[in-house]
Amino acid sequence: MKRLMYLLTAFAILSVLFITCEKEGGGGTTGYYPHKDQSTWVYYDNINEVDWTWKFNGTNTHDTVGEVQVLEITIGVQEASEIYVKVTDNDVTFYYDLSDDKYKWVLLKFPLSVGKEWNWTMTSEGQDLNMSAKVEKEENINVSAGEFSCFKVTYSQEGTPVESMWFSNGTGIVKDKHLYDFYDLELKSFNEPS
Repeated sequence: MKRLMYLLTAFAILSVLFITCEKEGGGGTTGYYPHKDQSTWVYYDNINEVDWTWKFNGTNTHDTVGEVQVLEITIGVQEASEIYVKVTDNDVTFYYDLSDDKYKWVLLKFPLSVGKEWNWTMTSEGQDLNMSAKVEKEENINVSAGEFSCFKVTYSQEGTPVESMWFSNGTGIVKDKHLYDFYDLELKSFNEPS
């Protein structure tokens, strides 16, 4: 009986620790960037007054990092462009070229928690740029798709903030604001195949 009580007590303590970790560092899963094939996000760009559609459509092979998912991005009626996404238990990285692992954007590092920071070097047009990201805060935001609890991540180039994104577990990017007013995207709808 005493042994059973010890086991139940240990189980209760572990349960509390697990729940506390999930609440405090709630970004420990790839749910902050859902990546099932054929998942589709539709955003409205408040600056350019046009819809953007993001859709995972199959996979391809990157020369350096192996299999990547193809993310098709369509702005208005323009022809879709592609970027390549690698999602792991540790991070989410965008690659803009299948033969170059330096032309990249390290979108997320798991687990997410307020204050977390990461750095990387991105080569663009032959120039190395020092990039960084920081999880600024956790907040609720309202967009046309509804209200979401999000982590706000701000990205900087050479120490200057250039973009902020809001990530919600189970939905991914809910808002994406370029800080020089190139675009300001808000989620209209999200569809993840079952």
